[in-house]
Formats: sequence, C-alpha cells, structure tokens
Amino acid sequence: MDESMKTIMMNEFLEKLNGAQNNEILLDKLEREQKNKFLNAQDNYQKAVKDSKQSTATNVNLVNITILEDIMKFHEKLTIMVTRVIQEYEDNKYKTEEKIQSHLNFINYPRSQNLMEFDPLVLDCTCEGRDDHDDIQLIWFQNNKQIHQNADIRHEREGNTFKLFVTAVFPDDSGVFSALLKSKSTNDEQLSSCSIIIQPRNKEALDPGFIQFPQSIRSMKDSKAIFNCKTSGSTPIRVGT
Repeated sequence: MDESMKTIMMNEFLEKLNGAQNNEILLDKLEREQKNKFLNAQDNYQKAVKDSKQSTATNVNLVNITILEDIMKFHEKLTIMVTRVIQEYEDNKYKTEEKIQSHLNFINYPRSQNLMEFDPLVLDCTCEGRDDHDDIQLIWFQNNKQIHQNADIRHEREGNTFKLFVTAVFPDDSGVFSALLKSKSTNDEQLSSCSIIIQPRNKEALDPGFIQFPQSIRSMKDSKAIFNCKTSGSTPIRVGT
C-alpha cells in the first residue's frame, strides 16, 4: 500500500473521530485506548517516513505493517462505535417523537353550540397524557381570557375528562371558548377551541346562523383536513378562511 493510500485512510478515520467528538460522544475505556493507539500509530508512521532514508527497506515495511494493523483495528472498533451511537440516537429520537405525539392529545374535543339567553353551558373534552394522572392539566379560556371558578362557573374533572359548567349565559358571553391542555413534566401544550353563540330571547333568530359547526379534528403533518358546516337564514353569505 503506497503512502497516498495510507494518508487517505488515516484522514478518513480522523474525520470519523472528529465527527464523534463534535457530537459529544463519550468514549469508554476501550474506545479511548483505541483512539490513543491510533494517534500513536499515526505518529510512528510519520516518524517512519521521516527516517526511511536511514532505515532499511525491511524495517520500514515492518513498521508500516504494524501501523496498518493498528489502524485497521481502530477503524473496525470506531466504525462499530459510530454505528451504535447513530442507531441509539435515531431510536431515542423516534421514541421521543412518539412519546410526545401519543402522550398529550385530545380524544374528544369541546363542541361548538347554539344557546338561548339564560341557558346553562356545559363544555367537556377528554384527553390523554402520561400515565401519571397528575401530569396533565386543562385550563379553560373565553376569548383568550382565562375562566376562573366562582358561584356561577364550575370546573370538574373525572379521570381525563374535563368539564366546564356555567349556570346561565348571556349574549355578551358569545365568542370563542378554548381548552388548553398542558403537560407539567414536558411543558408541551395542545389547544382546542369552539364557538358559543347565544341568541337573545327577545330578538329574532340570527340570520345567517350555524346549524352545524365545523369540528376540531386531528390531522398528520402535510395531510389534508376537511371541515364541514351547515347554515340557516336567507341573508347572502360569503365563505372565507
């Protein structure tokens, strides 16, 4: 094997080694020994090339053979190490993504409603999170303002089903109600919203109005999402997004 080929091999190994170091891979005792052995072999090789004019051809060949054996042993173990680390990284990345996706989700979403003035309001949703019951919490919002409990408003939880009770609603309560699902351990969040429309009792029915509201759905990235709705009334309407 000529000098240029040996140089190419050593550069290739050094590149892999630097890649491992740049990814903050901690070498165990055996791997550290192999690293030092390779660096010593590289020094010996450079020294052998420098002293080749004063050495016999036989001695130079023996030194080169020893160096190449050390390099090949280091290369084999380094390749195994890099392959193992990359595989562990990919496995952990997949498990982490799977864990996040599967451990914090809405199973049933809050649903939009038409109500009459003075009607009670009940919103509910079912969620899934970590096995720890106390890890997830849900916060209710009305038009981006948190809804706190009082004499007329009550929050309830049964397992992973959350409910919001309002004794009586008024036209001014119309708007967007949201449920913010949070994980205490990971700080991950999921938000689901719905519309509550409240009709005054002493006025004519809203025109136009929703008979069927669009509903929240779960969709994968880059996939299509289809929403349906039905309206009533004679006033011309324009659909926008």
